[in-house]
Amino acid sequence: MKILISVSLWLVASACFFVSCHKEQSVPQLAWGKYYVWSDPDSACQVLRSIAFPEKLSPEDYARYALLTVQATCRSGRTLPPDSLVEAACIYNKVYGSADDKALACFYKGYVYENQGKEEEALLNYKQAEEASASGDDRRTRFLIYTALGNLMARHSGYESAIGYFRKALDLKLSLQAWNEVKADWILIPPSMQVKGSDAYREEKRLMYETLSDVIERMDFASQEKIYYRSALKAMDDYRWPEATDFLLLAMDRTVTKEDRHLYELTLAEVCLQTGNPVRADSLLREVAKSSFPFMRAKAFRKMAETLQAEGKTAEALLQMQHYAEAMELTVTSDTRADLLEIEKRYDC
Repeated sequence: MKILISVSLWLVASACFFVSCHKEQSVPQLAWGKYYVWSDPDSACQVLRSIAFPEKLSPEDYARYALLTVQATCRSGRTLPPDSLVEAACIYNKVYGSADDKALACFYKGYVYENQGKEEEALLNYKQAEEASASGDDRRTRFLIYTALGNLMARHSGYESAIGYFRKALDLKLSLQAWNEVKADWILIPPSMQVKGSDAYREEKRLMYETLSDVIERMDFASQEKIYYRSALKAMDDYRWPEATDFLLLAMDRTVTKEDRHLYELTLAEVCLQTGNPVRADSLLREVAKSSFPFMRAKAFRKMAETLQAEGKTAEALLQMQHYAEAMELTVTSDTRADLLEIEKRYDC
């Protein structure tokens, strides 16, 4: 009897999936891509790549293919999808797609624009996505849109609007599964929000961080790491140095990349300088100065030079500035080297 029940359940599940495949115009890879795109975007990318000649699909299926590929590519942390594919996803879905598909198409077009530095175009598409999502059903999509708008507004000092968008995102109260699917890093408040303001504004920020702290334990370590780093920046902005130290140590404990660890060490060195612990600061900076990342080395040399100059050790400061210039040579073009010489002159007494 148990075997019969199991077989029956399997048949029902299979039938449901094949109905879904049929809705995808008899292209099963599209159904599987849609199935995986939120929870496992890497698998979605692999499935979609197995479509041999996507350009031969019907206009409707190609629009689905384009949107799923754009979404999976962005969500899996790969390079940005080509503009032509993004445009193909938008052209059809803006006219014929569902509200959720239209919202996703506009959102990812904005996402690509933002990563290309075209923030005005990004904002326009994010707003179109917000408008489309109002009549959609997928709260995950709205969450992405609200947090993207919040981050973008905050970078341009639109703090009131930013807080409003972050609050909308939190008010969606996503389930644990949905939270994991959208990834928590979308809700991180950017450093540009760490500014002084009115008492009411500081209270809004405090309440938001309290809300975020309630869900930190749900996140993966990578997202916790970013939250702790943002929290450290906020603590530094409010001159709460012990808290900043604790947050930075928590971020260091969770990071798996050397570059991020060096960033946290540089920030902790700044805290140490502010709290009268120059010995530890110097130790941290010298450790970063051994980094394999030229830009990180440059930042460490620059900070050591500034510290030495403040102590009146001009010759030693100049030596560190020379190390700084050498490190920056690996990261900049010849057009910006003149700027380095100008910086160095300030220490050439």
